[in-house]
Amino acid sequence: MDETRRRWRGLERAAALLPRGVRAELGSWERLVGPTLAAETAMVGLDEAGVLRVAARNEAARQELLARSMDLLAAFNLQANAMGRRPATRVACWVASTFSVNPARAVARRRPPPPPIAPELLEEARAEVARLAPGVSPAIAESLARARARALARGRRSGG
Repeated sequence: MDETRRRWRGLERAAALLPRGVRAELGSWERLVGPTLAAETAMVGLDEAGVLRVAARNEAARQELLARSMDLLAAFNLQANAMGRRPATRVACWVASTFSVNPARAVARRRPPPPPIAPELLEEARAEVARLAPGVSPAIAESLARARARALARGRRSGG
């Protein structure tokens, strides 16, 4: 691919910096910064001056990225050198509160609500909790009973 096709508004596309296997799984940025910070940031690309440009959703993520910039540069450059790509000289990060980091992935992570608990299973679980943990606070007892009732329901659904 020629150099002009690899450029986009003066930035080298971030995908071009990643090996093919990593591009498919989109895990490289997450491996560089960790899953928590990757959920709040996105690597935009590397410009011609060697500045690694990163967008952050909020100021806290920006500050954390800048605090870890030396480690981030070292890890990025190690990966870039192994692939024969240009190294980064510094990190530039800005807050873009309107940007969304992979919204499809965030939606996919949402769990569906738990199915309703059968009253007889809940009563059975409450009796177990009262027998096994007498004197525990009512809120904790109810929480334990609900968790046990869900476990009993899963066991019955799977035939166990």
